[in-house]
Amino acid sequence: AKLIIATGKQAVWNTIDPIIPIEMRHLLLMGAMLEIGASCGLGVQRYLTPALLFTSVLGAQFFVYHLFYISRGYRRGCPCLGTIGKRIPLPPDLLDNALLLVALFLFIGGLTAFISEKRLQNKRLNGTINSP
Repeated sequence: AKLIIATGKQAVWNTIDPIIPIEMRHLLLMGAMLEIGASCGLGVQRYLTPALLFTSVLGAQFFVYHLFYISRGYRRGCPCLGTIGKRIPLPPDLLDNALLLVALFLFIGGLTAFISEKRLQNKRLNGTINSP
């Protein structure tokens, strides 16, 4: 979605991000590229372990970004949602908190899955379970 949104004509995409001093359009494009890379890695069993770690790191970065965003007093809703944030019938603070929860879920879920996959790999290497 970020890739499609970043090509939009809304003026908000030409504004400078308050946390990372680049245009919102470029920030969204970078985020889209990272998400596409993680998605491709998750789809290939050979690259599953690094993709799970990458997903966790991406979630952690997203979480920290939003913590900085909120701590600096930006309460108008995350610009990463574009105009859709204004269409969702939730107060901006609640929407920001929901984004924090999603980022935290990505971080914890990715890290948990990474640890589980590493344990499974170690068991396969030790011969305690068979390979798929």
